[in-house]
Amino acid sequence: MSIFAEAYGLPDDFAILIEATWHRVTPIEKDLEPVPYYSHDLPDGIPEFVVTSFARRSLREFKNLEEIYNHICSLSISPKRQIRDSINEIIETSGFKPYINPKEYKRFMEGEGKRGLLILRHAAIYQKKIVEHEHHGIFPRKLPEIIEQVNLVNQKAGN
Repeated sequence: MSIFAEAYGLPDDFAILIEATWHRVTPIEKDLEPVPYYSHDLPDGIPEFVVTSFARRSLREFKNLEEIYNHICSLSISPKRQIRDSINEIIETSGFKPYINPKEYKRFMEGEGKRGLLILRHAAIYQKKIVEHEHHGIFPRKLPEIIEQVNLVNQKAGN
């Protein structure tokens, strides 16, 4: 997910919302496995395979969606608003005339942002259930993170 953020110069939070909404990454076969042990009513227009594949891909990439969702909800200004404000500033300073009506653009961004946040919220719920059933309640982490945590514990024990 950070590759998408870096490529377009976006904050990670906004890149996650865009990926959730626009499905930028083609899921691999393992991401498309269903979650038969959990059933959840999803909002209209959000298919279950989108939510489950996003949850599984994020697990594969060691991204905790619940933490990301809580972080986005706690921001004083939403990531989509940050990007919209920066785009507006670029348009004003460069003299560039956009082809899309600003009201239409704002409505589009708000709609996609809400949809992305809904997908993120429900994917976080599915991810939690996947971790409980398939990973015995232990969130998978990268090996360097585990080594770093073990080193911190050893340092504290030594003091």
